[in-house]
Amino acid sequence: MIRRTPLFFHQPTVVQLVVLFLLVLCFWIVSFFLGVVLSRLFFGIPVLETLSGIAIPETRNEINLLKFMQLINQFGTFLIPPFLFAFLVSTDIREYLGLQKKPNLLPVLSAIILIYLLLPVINELVRINQNMSLPSCLSAVEEWMRVSEMRAEEMTKAFMRTTSIKGLLINLLIIGVLAAVGEELLFRAVLIRVFRSWFKSSNWAVIISAFIFSAFHLQFYGFLPRFLLGLVFGYLFVWSGSLFLPIIAHFINNASAVIISFLMNRGIIEVSVDEFGKVDNPILLIISIILSIALMYFIYWYEKKADGVYLKKDNTKV
Repeated sequence: MIRRTPLFFHQPTVVQLVVLFLLVLCFWIVSFFLGVVLSRLFFGIPVLETLSGIAIPETRNEINLLKFMQLINQFGTFLIPPFLFAFLVSTDIREYLGLQKKPNLLPVLSAIILIYLLLPVINELVRINQNMSLPSCLSAVEEWMRVSEMRAEEMTKAFMRTTSIKGLLINLLIIGVLAAVGEELLFRAVLIRVFRSWFKSSNWAVIISAFIFSAFHLQFYGFLPRFLLGLVFGYLFVWSGSLFLPIIAHFINNASAVIISFLMNRGIIEVSVDEFGKVDNPILLIISIILSIALMYFIYWYEKKADGVYLKKDNTKV
């Protein structure tokens, strides 16, 4: 049997990175226009009204359209490119993407607990991030970022505005499952592999991928908390060698926001997503930080003791 030689297997890391960028860009464009065309068929909205509905969703039809476009976009931007890229650079797609190894139960439970332990830290970073300001010479840029942030926040609220079980399940699928799987495939499985090969350092690979992960969302005033989550997801992947562990942690983070919004919309709870996990006592914040670090170290120690899979520059196991 002749072993397949991937097209870009022997190419420099920089070339592979350019290939990845082009794949993401091309499939994003294709998925966008495919969504516009299909929206005309399913929703009966002309193209111009479709674009307007995405920017400022107001009616139920526009919100449903936004969710539909998000669904198509997830596949085109985050799900298809990583698999195609892995096919072009590796002889074993599953191993390259970290999909061969299933995580052990104890690290999974620890990762879930970690997401909730981090909530006070995340909320504090949100507060710090929102109080940051640019120099006066960049006031126009800062104003643009604040307007963009407000628009993104309104879009998210519209997306979450549902009281039906059907709406809850749809949001869990798009925001919970697809976002967690797709973003971990691209930002962890692929980017960490590429940058690990380039910089010969797992730490730099995790940091750079977390930076890109946060910047990709184009929400300046949510950059710091998203960057921290990117670091956590990245190290969960590197230490365990399994993409399933950060996928589970990512899903828990996103699904919790969806469920809390749903319960608040139904009047079952009064705590909003923005207030969930927030603490005013600095001692509780310090405890949150200490426990989070301790749990991260435990996961690292457990995976190291269990002879977990670690990333090398040649993408093999040790």
